Amino acid sequence: MVTRQDIVAFLDTQLNIAGWDDLDASRNGLQVVGRDEGTLVLGATDASQALFDIASARDAFLVIVHHGLFWADIQRVDVVVKNRLKSLFQRDVNLYAAHLPLDAHPTLGNNAQLLGKLGIRDLTPFGTYRGRKIGFRGILPQSRPFHDFVEDFKHLLNATDIMLMPHGPKTCQSVAIDTGAASASIIAEATMVGVDTLIVGEAGHTFFHLSKEYKVNVIAGGHYATETWGIQALLRILQQEFADTKTEFIALPTGF
Repeated sequence: MVTRQDIVAFLDTQLNIAGWDDLDASRNGLQVVGRDEGTLVLGATDASQALFDIASARDAFLVIVHHGLFWADIQRVDVVVKNRLKSLFQRDVNLYAAHLPLDAHPTLGNNAQLLGKLGIRDLTPFGTYRGRKIGFRGILPQSRPFHDFVEDFKHLLNATDIMLMPHGPKTCQSVAIDTGAASASIIAEATMVGVDTLIVGEAGHTFFHLSKEYKVNVIAGGHYATETWGIQALLRILQQEFADTKTEFIALPTGF
């Protein structure tokens, strides 16, 4: 078995949790205290009743999520939060959340992981949020037709329904990413550093004309689909660090 204290200390250090306290609305780190030790660690993108039901049924010791239970705007425990907490308390399950610390991590993060799997190299921080960079940009070893790059992206995400704004060059080489719900202001930032193709999770209404006028290709792969990678990487490194731990990623896609 492994102790909660050891895993939490490892995660807090690896992700520099304390370094994001003044920036992130998520209450990162250990959000719910459960049993002191255990074996099974589950990971998922979102905290949800469905996830906690699985954790209870599987007798998980710890659940790690990207989108946790507690945020700056949660001021009370309503019936939904009550039921979620009840599920965790009944089986003494720990809950750990890592939002922006996981997005921005240079090796384990959603952004870095996804770019790496697409073969993009020489990563540089990109995507300014309240003065900090949370995304990355990099270079393909060789320029590729934008259409071919999109097909690779679809295959990687196992997705057929993604949003495309092919308003940039017909070939791409300089690619940037900001997973999840990116701000449209990132398009101008992409142009300033020579990015020809921008990957985001969600692209709002205002993206269309901006991408067209700035002449940047935009690929919106989905909030969920672009934010499974960091948790999976985190589970792999936990398995390596703590030999007695069993880890499993729980896929609960949202369609967004």
